Amino acid sequence: SDLDPTTGAPRTPAPTTPAYEPWDTKLARRPGPGAVLQLTAYAHAVATATGHAPEHMHLLTGDGTTHTLATADFTPILATTTARLLDRLTQPPALPAPTWGEPRPTCDGCG
Repeated sequence: SDLDPTTGAPRTPAPTTPAYEPWDTKLARRPGPGAVLQLTAYAHAVATATGHAPEHMHLLTGDGTTHTLATADFTPILATTTARLLDRLTQPPALPAPTWGEPRPTCDGCG
């Protein structure tokens, strides 16, 4: 967009191609990594739908602060996380190895 979302003033220089910029709100007082990754996924969806990647994405936190982030800074993280998730989904499901020791013989009698 050609307006600064926090002040409403025109940006200088104005973007050459107007584009939607995603916004999200969270009750947390600081933007967490999950919230930023989610917002990056929204930005990717906007780019896919419109053909124009948003320059910024905005997160309004519970303390009333608007955090404006450069989309390009987080897009590589989204690609890496998505690739890791898709790879994990191709693996057969398995339970994690227990972090405790073998059961003791007295435990069998506890019932």
